[in-house]
Amino acid sequence: MILYYRQIMKKYVYLLFLMINILNGYSKQGATRSNKGISSQRDSISKQMYSVEDVDSLPKFPKNLFQSITYPAIARENQIQGIVFVRCIIDEEGRISNAYVPEGKGIGGGCDQEAIRAVSSSTHIRPAIKNGKPVAVWYTIPITFKLQ
Repeated sequence: MILYYRQIMKKYVYLLFLMINILNGYSKQGATRSNKGISSQRDSISKQMYSVEDVDSLPKFPKNLFQSITYPAIARENQIQGIVFVRCIIDEEGRISNAYVPEGKGIGGGCDQEAIRAVSSSTHIRPAIKNGKPVAVWYTIPITFKLQ
């Protein structure tokens, strides 16, 4: 009787092992496919982008950028304060695109969304300059939320 149970257990363990390997193979394939699409998209963007260290002159934001920020009610009620870092692309014409808060660089309570809204709605931004010409650049903007 014990021998019979051992044989059944071996079959179940083998089937379980086989299923795990099959599922693991499928998930790796899916990740490879999606990563290829993302990396090729990033490559096409990065060919035209510069980092802050590579440019001669940094982008310049209007002074009224921080005046358009309203403190979110949830953050005010929960006493949430801190700095939100918004990363975005500033193109050759001074337009902002792809604004987002990198993982771990926000404070929550609606502050992250408000910071993205304020940065995305900015106009009249002087673009970065490299060799006398305006260029697109990835830029990180720190926005401080502090209760008065």
